[in-house]
Order: sequence, then structure tokens, then C-alpha cells
Amino acid sequence: MLTLVAGGLVATAGAAFAAATLNITHGPSGGGYNIVLTESSAGTFTSAGAASITVQFNSAGTCPGAPATANGFGWSGSAVTGAVQTTVTTPGSGTTLTVPAPATLTLPAAATAPATLSVCAYDGTTLLTAGSIDAGFKLDADVTANPASGASGGGYTVALSSTSSPFTANNSAAHQVQFQAITATVTQCAATAPGAVTPTASNATTMTGGVVAVPATAVQVPAANKMNVTVPAGLAQPANPLVFSANYLICVYNAAGTTLQAETDQSNAFNLQGNTALSTTAGSSAGGNTVTLTAAAPIFTSGVQNVKLEAVADNATCAATWGAVAGTNNVTIPSANVRFVSTSKIAITMPTGSVLPSSTTAFNVCAYGGGASVAAGSPLIAASYGPYTVGQVPTIASVSPATGPAQGGSTITVTGTNFPATGSFTATVGGTPLINPTQVDSSHFTAVVPPHTPGGPFSIAVTTAGGTVTMTGLFTFSNGITVTPKTAPNSSMAPTGIDITGVGFQDLTFNTASSTNGNSQSAHVYLVKGTYSAGTTLSATAVKPNGQTTECIDVLVVGDTELLCNLYLGGNLNPAPTAVTRTLSSCASYPSAVATAPLATPVASAYIGPSSGTVTTCAFTQADVGSKITAGASGAAIADNTTTITAVSAAGVATLSKNSTAALTAATTPISLSSTRTVTDGAITLGSTNLTSTLAPFAASDVNRMITGPGLPYGTYIVSVAGGVATLSNAATSASTAGSFAVFAATPVPNGTYTVTVVSNGEPGAPARTTIPYYQSIISSGSTFTVADYMH
Repeated sequence: MLTLVAGGLVATAGAAFAAATLNITHGPSGGGYNIVLTESSAGTFTSAGAASITVQFNSAGTCPGAPATANGFGWSGSAVTGAVQTTVTTPGSGTTLTVPAPATLTLPAAATAPATLSVCAYDGTTLLTAGSIDAGFKLDADVTANPASGASGGGYTVALSSTSSPFTANNSAAHQVQFQAITATVTQCAATAPGAVTPTASNATTMTGGVVAVPATAVQVPAANKMNVTVPAGLAQPANPLVFSANYLICVYNAAGTTLQAETDQSNAFNLQGNTALSTTAGSSAGGNTVTLTAAAPIFTSGVQNVKLEAVADNATCAATWGAVAGTNNVTIPSANVRFVSTSKIAITMPTGSVLPSSTTAFNVCAYGGGASVAAGSPLIAASYGPYTVGQVPTIASVSPATGPAQGGSTITVTGTNFPATGSFTATVGGTPLINPTQVDSSHFTAVVPPHTPGGPFSIAVTTAGGTVTMTGLFTFSNGITVTPKTAPNSSMAPTGIDITGVGFQDLTFNTASSTNGNSQSAHVYLVKGTYSAGTTLSATAVKPNGQTTECIDVLVVGDTELLCNLYLGGNLNPAPTAVTRTLSSCASYPSAVATAPLATPVASAYIGPSSGTVTTCAFTQADVGSKITAGASGAAIADNTTTITAVSAAGVATLSKNSTAALTAATTPISLSSTRTVTDGAITLGSTNLTSTLAPFAASDVNRMITGPGLPYGTYIVSVAGGVATLSNAATSASTAGSFAVFAATPVPNGTYTVTVVSNGEPGAPARTTIPYYQSIISSGSTFTVADYMH
């Protein structure tokens, strides 16, 4: 500071010239490490006489004369603001003050750059000038690695994260990343990026140096606080002397390497473990299998390799020398069972003959030097990264139940021996993994069966640490299906949508949506009374011994395990309706629909019925409503093909849609009734549901009758009639001005219990084919479908 004295201004020491020194000049956000202040004037920390000293980390360039308000750090624009405070018990003597960096010494989440802080010590409210330092500490971002350890030789990815935002998202070129070995003298990342140094060591536990740079191509920055690093091959343990475990700091710099942006500290350093990888981590207690050890460095020789299995329960790691580990479960591998492959790989054949323990045991795989003369004291040259587990060989005796639906979902119990705890074994059926295998005890486990192609019996295999056992011919997948809903009435002409689950639908080619050929070679969904039987006579005209009652059409395959289709229960669509004709005799004209006797002098009339009360050959019923009627020789009395019966009285007298053109008497023959009539002048526009006819206007008796004709989707029916215009259930796909339309009375599917059956080929005799595989779903509780009136 400047002081006015006689003759002018002179400089004197003040708070702006704090003279303490720091043991470290930077550290990561989040604290957890020690910062040591060394006083510049003896007695600074002890002569104050206070029980404790307040230490503040202040974003100001100089330490203020009195403690600032310590509310933590904030982020303003591009800089950190605020102060963080901690209390340190004063030492009884000495010139240093050890300050544990508190967890609150944390950069704000929004911080994109390190913060330069003053470290200020106070005795109460008095600044200890000789024990403080202005702008002398840099707080950079923290780095946490996941996983926090890895194998020598790299090749895997480590995800780095920070509580602040030090990285430039989507720009790996903006950073340099290094792994810096922790040594006796290197305890934190260098302030600027050093050059690469091959990792070295003085013994198996002491690193002497090592800086491994990560290529920019191995760095990804998905977010400002996330970075993914592919560990380079150069991050390998020194081979001479061989090091089995070493800690590395992860250091992130700017592109030029001049600014440390983020770092780990020793408490969460990355641990490089092990120097050999096992080709498999488990095997049977019966032995006989081969395991390779691959190293990241050339550590093996072409001479004799000496290998031991050392139980993890006796020693967490391989012993440093041959014979130094205690325990009774250690197994020496015969030299004849060890083969040299290369300077970085050896192969071990596990011994047989009850040499390995029968109980599940985890071992370190340890290789020692000494050649043929290996003895106590021969050094360890290689150790497995992770243990090798010896387990008992399981056996399989049976499975219950032995059959399940191909769509899966059933639970089975497998009986055998040596089944381990849940989570330590896997199992398959027919090569497909069983779902959630769960141990009941060592002799039983349960599992859920997955979807599978119908057939079998298939094998079941169980894999444990002791090996894999397979037993053939155990489980059969039945081609069952499940339908939803399982019941519907036949009182509506509208379709009932059916959802069917099963297996193998993706491989089937179903009948086209509008096809009326229920016996085609395509796949079909049938509604069957009992068990569907296509017979053995392969012919399109053959009669099926028990064929379909109707077909579920408009099939939509959702996936291999699900399909949707429509059942028309109010009108039997497959087989398609055909005209049914009935001939009546002894009919006569009646004066009215309620008349009890025919006209004395028959004339043209809109009513006909029995010629006398005793005549039964002219008996009209309610089932005749809507039927087409013709009468007289060559249709002389009713001949225009458009007259229909619109009503029938209790006396059996039929009301016609038109007057007859001649008198009707008992001698007038024949009188014919047909369930189908033809409208020859039907007119409808594209996309419309309104069908008109001049020659044969539609009547109320046509409601709920099926109708076919140009542009009408299969399954269309008449919903309502008004003013002679029929409203249809489906819109026309093409226009018609004078089309021929057939209106017929469809037969409802009778009430009863049926089976929904999926077949791959609907032709009679299809199962008898030898060159085309045939599929037919079985009868099961899931495939049962009931046609019944709803109960209210």
C-alpha cells in the first residue's frame, strides 16, 4: 500500500501483498484433498492465540481485511463470484496450516472455466496477512470416471462426468485428455499438459512415471458436463518390473494444453488393474476345458510356464512369489497342461480327475517365473484380471409340464442337480433363452417359457459356472392360440373384431380380405364346430369331414405372435350365401293383409295366402319377409324380379311390395320364393353408402340383409332404408349407375360353442400334402369361442 510521509509517498507491506505459499496451486471442484498454507512470518498461525482459524476461498483478487459473506460460489457471465468458508483448528506450533478442502469448494453447475481464488486466513475478524495469499489458487472442474477401473491395454470406453460444465459439447478437438500416473512426486494433474511418457515402475507396486495421451479421435463430448474416452492401448502396465495395479489421474486440458480445465484427485483416481485377460471366467469342476491368458505386454517366454489357481478366499490377489499363498484350495496346473502361444498369450487346459474342487470356488490364475526349476520365491510374472470360477456340473432329469403353447408365457419347473443361486445360471429351450430362471433349491428351478415355433420335443440346456448340460427331447411347443373376445352374439350384421395371439403368423399368407373362397390354399382363420378336419382327399371339390362353419376375414398380421380378423356372425359369409328357392301351391289373392279368406273373384292384389284354412302347401312365415316372389306360368302374375314379401300376418297371408299383375288362384302355379333378389339398376357414387334403385326401391324388409355388387366390399349389409334408399355398412370403392346388386338373407351362425382354428392351407386334404408343411392350431381353452345372445 502507499503511505504519505514527509517528502513523498513510499511503499509499505499491506493486505495486498499476502506472502504465504501453497503446497498446491490448483485442485478439482468438490474438495476432499488438503491445501497447506505456509506462513511467511514465523508465529502467524500460533501467536494469534485463537482456538481456530477461519479460512475463506474468495473470488476477489485480494483478500479483504475482514471475512466476506460466505454464501458459496455463483456464476456471473464468465466468472465465478462469492466465497466459501471453512474453520481449521490452529496447530499448537509450526509454520503451516493444513486446510482440508471442503465439499462446498465446488464450482457452480454453469461454470465453464476454472476459478482463480484467494486463500484468506482470519483470526476472528483479523486478516492474517502473512498466512494468506491473493489469487494464488485455481479451482478447476472435477472429473469422475465410470467405470473407475479397467484392464491393462485399453480398448474400452470410460465415461467422464463433471458437476460443472468444463467441456465444449460436440467438439472433441477443443480438449486434450491425458492419463497421468500417480507416483511419489506426482499427486495431481500437471498445470499444463506434459509430453507423453511411457509408464515405468521401480517394483511391482511403485510407479515412477507415465503420461498417456488420448487421441482426439478417441474422445467424444456429448454434453458440456459429459465426455466419453476410449482408453488407448498405451495405457498398459509396465512389464519389467511387472506392475499389477496402478492409479492414474485423468486430466483434461484446452486444445493447446496450456490450461487445466478438469481433473481427478487421488481419492477418485482411475485404477489400472491386472495384466492378463481370461478367455472365459468359469468352468466345470470336471476340468478338461481350455482357458487362455492374454497380456497387454510381452511377458511370457517360450520356455516352461508355471501356473497356479489360487483361491480368492485365501488371498484376494496372486501371491508375489511361488508358494507364498496359504490355503488348501490352491491347484497347481501340470506343466504339460500349459502351452506357450506367444509372448503375450498362454493356454491352460484345466486338470481332470477330481483335481479341481467339487464346490463352487473362485480362483486367481497366477503365472510365475523360474522355468522348469520353479520353487518358493520364484516371482509372479502374470495374473488374471478377475477371477476364474470353478463350479459343479449341473444335471437335468425332467421338466414339468412337458408341453406348453407356442406363444409362450407358461411356467415350467426343471428338476436336476447342482442348480446354483438365481442370477448365476442361464437356461434355454430349443435354443431360445428361458425367461427369469429362478432357483427353488439346488435340485429345482422355475422359468417362463418364451415364444417358439411349434414342434418338438426340444432340448433344454442349463449353463452354470460349472459348465453347460443339455438334455434332448424334453419340451414340446403346441400350436395353441388365444382369442379375445371369447364370445359374441349373432344378432348384428356388424363384424366382431377378434384378436388372436400365437406363434408363426408372419410366415403365413392369409386369404385376401374380400375372398369368398373359404377352401383356398391360402392360410385361413376358421370358426369350427369341434375339431377342424380337412380330410385326406387333396381336391378343391372334396368335402371336408368337419369343415369350417364360417371364416374370420379381413386378416391383419400384426406380427409373428398376433393377428386381427373380423367375424360376421349375423350373416354366414364363408361359405358365401347362395339363393334358396321354395315352391308353393294352392295360393289365392286376399282382400287385405288381415283377411281370413281369399277373394271370391280373384283380381290383381297385394295380398296372397292359403286358398283355404286347411291348405298348408301355401304357408307364409316371418322367415319369408324380404324374399323375392314370382307367380304364374312363366311368371305371368308376378314377373318383374323386383316384388318381395314385406310382411306376413298371423294367418299366413303375405303382403307384397307390389300388386300382382294378374289374379292369383289355387290353380296359379308355380309360386316361387327365393332368399336372393337382384336389383338391376343400382346406383351409388364413389365413397357413398347410399344405394338407390328405381325399378326395385329398397324396403324396410331389406334391413340387415347382405348385399353384393360392383364396388361394395365383401361383408357389406343394409343398415337402414328410408324413402326407398338403402344405407350400407360400407362405402363404395367405385361408382355404379346401373349395376346389378344381389340382396340376400344371410344365415346367422347358430348359437353354440366353437373353436377358432388357424390353418396354413384351407384346401380340402391339405394336411395330406408331403411337400408343403401344414400348420393347424390345436383346440385349447384359449381357442374356444361362444356364439350366444348377451345376457342383460
